[in-house]
Amino acid sequence: MSAELIAAGCLALAGGWRAALVAADVRHIDRAHGRRAYRPELGWTTARLLTLRRRWAWVGSLAASALVVTLVVPGTAGLLWPLAGATIAIWLARDARLHHGRYTSVCIATLAASVALASFSAAAAGLLASVAAAQLYLVAAIRKLRAADFMSGRVLLDTVAYSVCQAAAGNREFLRLITTCRLAELLERGSLLRACHVAAVATAAAELVVGLGATGLAPVWVTFAIALPMHLAFTLLSPARLMPFTAASLGLLALATTHPLLGIWQHT
Repeated sequence: MSAELIAAGCLALAGGWRAALVAADVRHIDRAHGRRAYRPELGWTTARLLTLRRRWAWVGSLAASALVVTLVVPGTAGLLWPLAGATIAIWLARDARLHHGRYTSVCIATLAASVALASFSAAAAGLLASVAAAQLYLVAAIRKLRAADFMSGRVLLDTVAYSVCQAAAGNREFLRLITTCRLAELLERGSLLRACHVAAVATAAAELVVGLGATGLAPVWVTFAIALPMHLAFTLLSPARLMPFTAASLGLLALATTHPLLGIWQHT
C-alpha cells in the first residue's frame, strides 16, 4: 500500500471520527443544557452555533465517507481526493474557532490539504506534509525539553491521575488502566513519579527523532518504529478524544516520507 493511500485512510479515520465527536458534543449540550452551556474562554453556546456545528459535522462525515470510497473503488482518487480534502480542510478551519480542540483541527486540516494536493503533485504533497510533520514533532520536543515541569514527570503524572480519576467516576472517554486505590499506593511510594520522569524524557527524545525523520534526517523504519508505540501510549489515555489527532499525525508522517524536506534517507 502506498504512502498516499495510507494518508488518505488516516484522513478518513481522523475526519470521520472528529465529525462524530462534534456531533456527539452538540447532542450532549442540546440534551443536557438546553442548547445553552458556558465554555471557558469561548463564552455561551447558542442554538445557531450548535446548528452550524452539527451541519458542518455532517459535511465532514460525507467527505470522510468519500475518501473511504477511494480506498475501495479503483480510479476514484483523482476526482474525490481534492474535493474531499478541500471540504474537510474548510470545515475544520471554520470549526477550529468554535472549540478548544484547535491543534487537532489544524493537524487534520493540514493532512486534508496534503491529500488533496497529492492528486496534482505527489512531490508537493510530500513536501507540505514533511514541513508540517517536522514542525509538529520538533516544536513539541523542544517545548518539552525546555519545560522543567514536564521533564520532571509531573505533567505526565497529573495527566495519568486525571485520566484514572475520570475513568473511576464513570467517564467512558477514559480507560480504566488502574484503580484509584492502586494509584494512591503508587503516588505514596513515588514510583509513579519516577516512571513518569522516565516516560517524559523518552517522549521528548522520541519526538525529536520522529521530527528529524519527517525531514528525511532519519531512516523511515526508525521513524515509524518510534512513532507507532509513542502514539499508541499517548492515545491510551483517552482513545475517544485522541484518536483523530493520532490518525492525522501518522498520516502526515506517512506522506512526509515520500518526498521529505531534506531526503537523506528517502531510499532507506
